[in-house]
Amino acid sequence: MYMCVLSSAGKKQQVALYRDGGFVRNITNDEVYDYNSPFFYRFDKPIEVRPGDEIRTTCTYSTVGINRTIFYGVSIKDEMCYSFLTYFPHQRSYTQFCTTFKDTQVCKRYLPRLQGVYDDCSWRAFIHEKDMTAVEMTKRVVTECGKTESCSASCSDALDVMSKHPCMHGEIHGYVSEKWPMMKQVRAYRKMCMNPPDVSNPSSAGAKAEDSKSDASMTTIKHTHMYTDVVYHSCTCFIPAQGLYRK
Repeated sequence: MYMCVLSSAGKKQQVALYRDGGFVRNITNDEVYDYNSPFFYRFDKPIEVRPGDEIRTTCTYSTVGINRTIFYGVSIKDEMCYSFLTYFPHQRSYTQFCTTFKDTQVCKRYLPRLQGVYDDCSWRAFIHEKDMTAVEMTKRVVTECGKTESCSASCSDALDVMSKHPCMHGEIHGYVSEKWPMMKQVRAYRKMCMNPPDVSNPSSAGAKAEDSKSDASMTTIKHTHMYTDVVYHSCTCFIPAQGLYRK
């Protein structure tokens, strides 16, 4: 059985099955979606899903006539893109949801065989400052970049080394950036080194206030795309190669 849930801005949704990177079939393809009248699908002839398959959910939104920023959330005025599927035989997965955060897949983050490592990034250890390599890199950035009122060669070098850490780029970086407590300060130091004539050390009160304004501006820009005619959001659920886990 299947049901899709979008926000009031949702217009279409497709759930498709992929195998070995290739399209197998649509599970559903709702060309017209109405939040007040969700449709339930029952498949009397079961759809076979094999270990290693992908289930991709793609949602289409229209925000024409909506003059406000739309954020992710569970309210009908927020952005959401969910598909609820039931399957047989009854098996236990390692996580209740299979969703994405920007480009980061929850399923991939919690795969038991990866042991908390996502594209070479030990994201839990990094976020909770238990990755000692990252801790030392961060200390160096704070020490070198906090010495002067403007960017120095040693500060720039420290930031360059930090940027090469696996958690600071790739798919996982977007998730880590939102969760890591030091990210705002590191961004401020980066800004200082990108614009040395105009930007002072973020350690000062004035610079922190400016950084706060900058963050607000960046947030507005980041969500400006929600005012366009149609926005697409896609989520992929990977079925582990060894299958799901029985209770």
